[in-house]
Amino acid sequence: MGVICVADSDTRLKWTRAVAAALADQAGPVTGFFLLGNGAVPSPRQFDEIGITRPVDVTTASELAANPSVLAADVIVVCARGGNLSDVRRHLVEATDGMPRRPLLVTGYAGVVYEKQVEGVLWRTGCDLVCVNSSTDLALFCGILRDAGLDDSALVLTGLPLVHAVEQVTTNPEVTTLTFAVQPDVPRRRADRRYIAGRLVAHARMHPDRTVVVKLRSRPDEVTTHREDHHYEPILRDVAGGDLPPNLELAYGPMGDTLERTDLLVTVSSTAAMEAWARGIPAGILSDLGVAESLGNHHFLGCGALVTFDGLDAGVTPTVDPDWLARHGVGDASLDHLCDAVAAMLVEQRRCGHALAWPEAFHGTTRTPGLDALRSRAGSSGGARSRTRRLARRIIAGPLAATTRRLRTWVDE
Repeated sequence: MGVICVADSDTRLKWTRAVAAALADQAGPVTGFFLLGNGAVPSPRQFDEIGITRPVDVTTASELAANPSVLAADVIVVCARGGNLSDVRRHLVEATDGMPRRPLLVTGYAGVVYEKQVEGVLWRTGCDLVCVNSSTDLALFCGILRDAGLDDSALVLTGLPLVHAVEQVTTNPEVTTLTFAVQPDVPRRRADRRYIAGRLVAHARMHPDRTVVVKLRSRPDEVTTHREDHHYEPILRDVAGGDLPPNLELAYGPMGDTLERTDLLVTVSSTAAMEAWARGIPAGILSDLGVAESLGNHHFLGCGALVTFDGLDAGVTPTVDPDWLARHGVGDASLDHLCDAVAAMLVEQRRCGHALAWPEAFHGTTRTPGLDALRSRAGSSGGARSRTRRLARRIIAGPLAATTRRLRTWVDE
């Protein structure tokens, strides 16, 4: 009985907890948190930041499906990258074969979906219910599945689960605290990050009456959902010439705590903008580096809140189009839709007296013979290979790039 939460990073674990909390009346409380060991294992500080204080078991997909407490649950909420989700489903299908009942498998997206929309929704086929963040996403995903000849009935419009719990705040019409929400992998290039860091430092010096907060995602020695190759903290100190302006702060911890003192949030494409808007806090989407799929800010086209550092320096406070916001996950959906669907499926399983049939997965053995086993073998050693690649980049790529830059400078001179 109850709900099991499974994820492969800190943000995704936080998402599963929010969804599980909404299902308490239908399926009971959370009876276990599990983290897939080939993902980004959070530090104790990160667990505290997302508000999970109870023990979290680090496991594999096969160990998860062999756990009696997992199989006894009414619902398993999983938020993980495609390959990990596929592994969890495959092992659960094998483990529940012949059982009189089985847990329902619920999944979704931890933040705004601005990339890999096709493969993302295809990876999620085979789950009982897929939470969809917005009516815009729902129309897109339904079209993708139908064009691929697949059933779209598992898609449930829920809105952004991490945004539903926030409350409206009274904001200061005069911006006294500007917060920049960092993303681990956007932008990727160090030069782009140096540009942003330089403009933040310059803005703090230009507006000594403002507090400029740089909300960092993780510490340099921590990992999160996406890898951060160039951490902002040393870059900021470098571009500032050592000491940061006294009114520029580096902040860690829950985003909600930072937003409580924020008058204007700025980001390239973080879901934090949606959370700010849900609270009634102005937010701007930076377009200094352009608007592109690689930056994710193309997702916000039409929101009316694109802004540049020149505009921020001049005192511009962008406003979001409420109609756009409603279509993109704030105000147009509720987790009640998921609760109703889960309740109906649990009743149906009890009524029919046997385990519900698993939905067909596009990435499954019936369509891609042997591919699941290949992915499983690759996943078991993928973490080690990834760590090896990162170590190689630090040892070889960094010094090699620095040497190349020196040679270019010498040639130019």
